[in-house]
Amino acid sequence: MLDAPVANMIRILKPVSTPERTSCRLGTDEAWICAREGAMVASLRPNIEAFLPIAILLASDQGCDLQIDDLLEDGYFANLDLGFAPFVSAFYGGRRPTLHRSGKAVQSKPATSGKSALLFSGGVDSFYSLRRLLDDDIRPDYLINIDAGAHGTNNLARRSRLKNVFNVADKIGIPTVVIETNFHVLYRAPHVRCATIRNLAACLSLFPDVDTFYYSSAVAYGAVSFQTGREHGIHFIDHAVASNILPSGVRAIEIGYDATRLQKTAAIVRDDLSSEHLDVCTNAPYQADWSSGTPLNCGACIKCLRTIATLEYLGELERFESAFLLHMWRNDRRRALEMLKRSDEPLDQEVIELFGREIGSPRSRIVSRFWRKP
Repeated sequence: MLDAPVANMIRILKPVSTPERTSCRLGTDEAWICAREGAMVASLRPNIEAFLPIAILLASDQGCDLQIDDLLEDGYFANLDLGFAPFVSAFYGGRRPTLHRSGKAVQSKPATSGKSALLFSGGVDSFYSLRRLLDDDIRPDYLINIDAGAHGTNNLARRSRLKNVFNVADKIGIPTVVIETNFHVLYRAPHVRCATIRNLAACLSLFPDVDTFYYSSAVAYGAVSFQTGREHGIHFIDHAVASNILPSGVRAIEIGYDATRLQKTAAIVRDDLSSEHLDVCTNAPYQADWSSGTPLNCGACIKCLRTIATLEYLGELERFESAFLLHMWRNDRRRALEMLKRSDEPLDQEVIELFGREIGSPRSRIVSRFWRKP
């Protein structure tokens, strides 16, 4: 029997799936997830869990409750209704939606494959996570690259970055799964505001074929902050997402809370894979025009400048000359630092602080902790 309905309510129906696509009716819209290319794990599963986070975001934004036309077990339903829904309301400022379900499901242990996947984009955090896993003799079965709004509508930029991810995957011998969604079309917030929700939710369409997902934190534990997250992006509080949207049997393991961005960069600088394939650029037109043999990164956007400055601080910029266009940094270094100084992003300000104090001693301490001699 359905819970008592309210007048203002969004309804989410059970998903339907084909091997490459799963979708569901969400209010008057269709939400979908596709696996368009790369290694096919198996059929995408009609898991309503993959669509519930975006449904709750929409319900909160529109001031509605949410009617879930499916059975959910008590513990998972409580996580969503008492954990994730209040988080969404507090973080984004919308109304807290009340959730209604068709009925209770009996909790049972799913038959899983025991396979794992690392969410991988090619940035500093991704390479750090890959390095830590491999150093600990933990080899993910797949790399997953998700398009859930990071590139807007620039498909050429998307293709260039995917080519780089495939090149990394080929070199380490781990197959890649590429997932696309329309979550960013349904909930039109900037990607930095909800990337973790979109990405982890999309991963749930692979369960139970994949039951463990490794993903990268952007900050160390000391920088975790709800208020900073509201002001600068969900990466400052994203562990609160995983703790409240995962159904029974799924693990999301975040890597990187043990290191600052500076320490992560120091950990990967002697890795030939990262020096050839590091991709941090946010200049979509540059990425769209990228061709083989030219640097992956424009060298002039804020993320490029932040990374270049960090590499110079570590004394390792020369190793990344093929990855970055360095004209701006070398010809107008002062202007580059001024651009970083004007940014209100905490990660940019951390880099500026490096250039205001003595370099030698801190650099030696960081390198000795994280580098492994060849």
